[in-house]
Amino acid sequence: MKKLLLFSILAALPLAVLWGQQDPMFTKYMFNSIAYNPAYAGSQGYWDVNATFRKQWVGIEGAPATILAATEGPVAADRVGLGFTVFHDQLGVDRRIDLAGNYAYRIPLGNAKLAIGLKSGVALFQTDFSQLDVDPGDPLYQQDASTANPYIGAGAYLNSERYFVGFSAPTLVSIDLNGNDSIPAFLKNHLYFHAGGGIPLDAANMELRPSVLVSYQKAAPLQAHLSLTALFNKIIALGVSYRTGDALNFNVVVYPQPRFRIGAAYDFTLSELRNQSTATFELMVGYSFGNSLEKVESLRNL
Repeated sequence: MKKLLLFSILAALPLAVLWGQQDPMFTKYMFNSIAYNPAYAGSQGYWDVNATFRKQWVGIEGAPATILAATEGPVAADRVGLGFTVFHDQLGVDRRIDLAGNYAYRIPLGNAKLAIGLKSGVALFQTDFSQLDVDPGDPLYQQDASTANPYIGAGAYLNSERYFVGFSAPTLVSIDLNGNDSIPAFLKNHLYFHAGGGIPLDAANMELRPSVLVSYQKAAPLQAHLSLTALFNKIIALGVSYRTGDALNFNVVVYPQPRFRIGAAYDFTLSELRNQSTATFELMVGYSFGNSLEKVESLRNL
């Protein structure tokens, strides 16, 4: 019965919801910029490791669950950035495992730096029909569907100590190695624009950091994630954000040590799915490696 309920709920969801969210979605997207934009690699001047777990639409069986692990940092006297990501995404009977490498070349522009980045990876998709209550004699469900999609992407990223602006297409070109016309090409191209800045409030010993992430995929509506975070005494950050047509988000990041951070986020569902689930949560942990601690207080680390 549970399997039938899972199938019914997922089948009733709009295709834009299912396939418009192929790329990983995170409330604390600033910590996972390398997953969206390869030009971000090495932009902060130190190496960083970050891991995030996101459980979406709590209470709906088969709802998305995502794990992302990433590392990135500079080499060659900060002129080159390298990054590596791996993530696992489960949506109902569909699973995606993604491995990618990122390269960025950085060009000084006054007080800022412009980076041009390239991404190369492979996305592995699998559908497990054994989890569905379907006619065992139906030939469509006799064998699990699987495919591998190598892909390349590109991006640009401009940043200084006080602002950043980026544009990227992380899956610019992809190839379906399955070669089976009965299985559609799973990997879709997404476009991203992200920007943000810092506003010091020295009298209150805090800093306000607004940011925005805009995503576009032709099978889904344009979506904007608007965020405002306040950093207090360089120890705790509290944030609120809104993702258009989807959710209101609250989040917190704590720095037990300047290089080490722990974060959590909670999304209140505002879409039609709120009748089935009102919440999504996210957990994060990260560590930064670098010779100068002040770099760890950069715009990204909120």
